[in-house]
Amino acid sequence: MSHTVPNTLKTIVTVIVFSLIGFSINYCYEIEMNEDVWFWFFSTIAQVFAALIALVAVFFISRLDLYNEKINNNIRMIRSSYPYDFSIVDHNDDESLISKVDDKIKEFEEKSEEKRKMNIFKMYRKDISRLKDKKKNAQKHMKIVLRSTIPIIMLSIFLIPLGSPSSSKDIWLWDSTLKWCFIYLIVGLCISSLFNFTFALKDLLDEKDE
Repeated sequence: MSHTVPNTLKTIVTVIVFSLIGFSINYCYEIEMNEDVWFWFFSTIAQVFAALIALVAVFFISRLDLYNEKINNNIRMIRSSYPYDFSIVDHNDDESLISKVDDKIKEFEEKSEEKRKMNIFKMYRKDISRLKDKKKNAQKHMKIVLRSTIPIIMLSIFLIPLGSPSSSKDIWLWDSTLKWCFIYLIVGLCISSLFNFTFALKDLLDEKDE
């Protein structure tokens, strides 16, 4: 699935909308902001999303380990029950062995007797392919989560010390209205990131073993 471009567009739109919301709210109500609001908001966002990445990483890594274990089990079954040239089993790594099995399956595709022998290997091979596809899908979702989350943490850490310049060096950029605009920009990024989290986890949790 090609979610990267649509998700990027959704993120940009979300950030712009929330930035305008923040600007409009402060323009209408002139909400004051002190240094504590700025500091606690961005430090909390950085800590929460860092913890969220750690939890999700544990989930994804455990899922990848499960796929690897099942793949290795199928490969062990192929090695233990391969009925043809045993040197293929002994002298080939896992990927080479799978390639050799594929060649044998094609070779005996039209021979009914040999075809029956190869059915079990076709089943193992199909399961390996399915699990590899699931691994790629999990890795893709992990990349989406990292791409949408790490910028929030980095931006929050970068903005923390910029919330309280000295009065002698205060600049127009940090008036109250634009500070709220920055805060709502991060809120938009957080909402977009949480959407990506939800999509990635739902896709993996909805998977069915075949």
